[in-house]
Amino acid sequence: MQGIIKISLFSILLWSCSKESDPLETVTDPIAQPADTIPSNTGTIYYTGNIDSLPKFIKVSYMEFDSIGRISKFRSGVGHDYSDDFEFCRSMKHYFEPKNFSIPNVDIKIYCPFKGVVERVIQEWAGTQLYITSTHHPAFAARLFHVNLTRSIALGDTLQEGELIGTHIGNMTSSDIAITVLTATDGPKDSTISQSGIRYVSYFHVMTDSLFQKFEQRGLYLDSIIIPLAVRDADPLDCNNEAFNGPGTLSNWIQIQ
Repeated sequence: MQGIIKISLFSILLWSCSKESDPLETVTDPIAQPADTIPSNTGTIYYTGNIDSLPKFIKVSYMEFDSIGRISKFRSGVGHDYSDDFEFCRSMKHYFEPKNFSIPNVDIKIYCPFKGVVERVIQEWAGTQLYITSTHHPAFAARLFHVNLTRSIALGDTLQEGELIGTHIGNMTSSDIAITVLTATDGPKDSTISQSGIRYVSYFHVMTDSLFQKFEQRGLYLDSIIIPLAVRDADPLDCNNEAFNGPGTLSNWIQIQ
């Protein structure tokens, strides 16, 4: 497979979440997390292609499309520090806030974004967190947060693209998705909580053009949903360990029409 090589033992991030607020909304993510499961696969697949030219392979929206109200930007100041081995003090994932977020107990469907193997299952303070490695692009994985599973899902299970895996846990927190890329190049961060070479990329960078066009039809564009690296570096956030001391001065959300 072009752009990857297989070496070494599988090692992955330690998992952590924290709590911070946006001027319009509080996204609740406690720091403490339960112990996670042990990954089942014995080899690591590294991506060796150009990080600025990623494969576009996600064809289905992981959240029920019509239910999406707004989405946080990549490198935003929403939630907490979620940065990879190459960047510092920023949220390198996307929060998806449903429409009618204040209404409790609304069943919003959550789908598997691609065919993949479940590498971690974590019971969170609100729902279940799944780490799913892509079958066809095994250097890439999706991490889905705060899912109310519709059935038992175990370590090593294979999930199909577009398979219903549950619903969003409810209005106590937003849904969120992170895309992990494993690379063989160590980043500059001296961190004990992340594997060397971990990169986070935007969910929108790895979705197909046909799926992204559906978001464009609702007023979302690539240059608006991603804060460029240089722009974030020029307007840095302030972190206290994993917590943001404030949301920053840049716009953090995109409202979906």
